[in-house]
Amino acid sequence: MENGRSGARPPRVDVRERLVRLAALAPLPRRSQELVLLLADPDLDILQLITLIEQTPALAARIMGVAESALFGHRQPPRHVADAVMRVLGLDLVRDLSLSLILSRQFNAEKCRRFDGLRYWRHAMLTAKLAHDLAMAATDMDIAERQSAYLGGLLHSLGMLALADVAPELMDQVLQQAADAGAPPLSELQRRAMGLDYAGAGGAVATAWGLPQRLVACMAAHRDRAYDGYFRALVTVVRLADRIAACYLEKESVETCAETCATEWAWLGVCPATRGSLLARWYADADEVDALAKLFAGKVS
Repeated sequence: MENGRSGARPPRVDVRERLVRLAALAPLPRRSQELVLLLADPDLDILQLITLIEQTPALAARIMGVAESALFGHRQPPRHVADAVMRVLGLDLVRDLSLSLILSRQFNAEKCRRFDGLRYWRHAMLTAKLAHDLAMAATDMDIAERQSAYLGGLLHSLGMLALADVAPELMDQVLQQAADAGAPPLSELQRRAMGLDYAGAGGAVATAWGLPQRLVACMAAHRDRAYDGYFRALVTVVRLADRIAACYLEKESVETCAETCATEWAWLGVCPATRGSLLARWYADADEVDALAKLFAGKVS
């Protein structure tokens, strides 16, 4: 049974209509477009960023919450946005978190009953943290790819939000099926029910919004082990981080999962000793990353 326990397949025309709606997503609202353009500007300076955040209350609240978290270990909490950006977090991290929050808020995944927003953000943030650390440890990655690893991790599964918003009934059925013991991978269930998986949906959204090609590649190709495009190093980092984060959330052995990815570790030039210390640091920060996920999922005040 491919679509729900009744075994009934939704009319193919209905699926096609939903996919057309996804491909024809309206452009970002004007204010969001302005924010994304500013945040994506490589020449954005820290004072412009502070002003932008101060003028966007929901964003300011999230950034202050991140800066106050235990993950950053500052004894003196930030007093205001400028303090949070300049003393605690820095321009690059704030830029990445802001972009991720703005883009994710364009979807209403709560339309899908079984969609777990907290788990989405836990996975995204655990992936982002590990992707960043991997990029710093990898050899022969150019600076632009290193700087994009955290944001690539944050955005890699944005297509989940898009599918939950555009096709909530089908996503609900897929998530129900995925919870059954021995079920096929979620991506396969999505392709059966909707004609594309969350990676394909994310790539379509990123392309429609004109995001940089390196982010399009992270979103569209992070599940494709055969990907050999221009952004191979960045996509490999995000793929590896995504896989290990998924094992962690499913309470599977991260060490065993890491061993099965020997090809990726070797290609990135990360030796076993470095791998062990990198994963140990990531583990140590996992609880604090979970706290940030709750903040972004709106589970804390």
